[in-house]
Amino acid sequence: MTDGLVQAAIALVVIALPMGLVWRAGRASRPWIGEMPRELGPFPGVLLFTSSSCPTCPPALDLVNRVVGEVRELTWPSDTVAFHKLGVGSVPATFVVNRAGKVVD
Repeated sequence: MTDGLVQAAIALVVIALPMGLVWRAGRASRPWIGEMPRELGPFPGVLLFTSSSCPTCPPALDLVNRVVGEVRELTWPSDTVAFHKLGVGSVPATFVVNRAGKVVD
C-alpha cells in the first residue's frame, strides 16, 4: 500500500509541478499585471472585455452588471487597442481595477 502512495505522490509531483510553473510563467508575462494604461481610466472600476461574436458575453455582461452595478464594456473589434495593450486573448474577460490603476482581480 505504501508503494502505491509513493507512486501516486511522485506522479502528482511530475504532473503538477510543471503545470504550476507554466501557469505561473503565463501570469507573469501578461502585460496587464500591475498598472493599467491611463487611457483606460478613470479608475476604480470594472472592465469587461467582450466580442460581438461571443455567445457567452451577453450573459456575462448581465451577470457582472447585476453583481457589480456599473461596468465598462470594451468590445472587439471596436476597442482593439485596449485588447492588444492588455494582452486579452479570450472573452469574456473581467478586470477589477483600484483607484491607483492596479489590477486587483
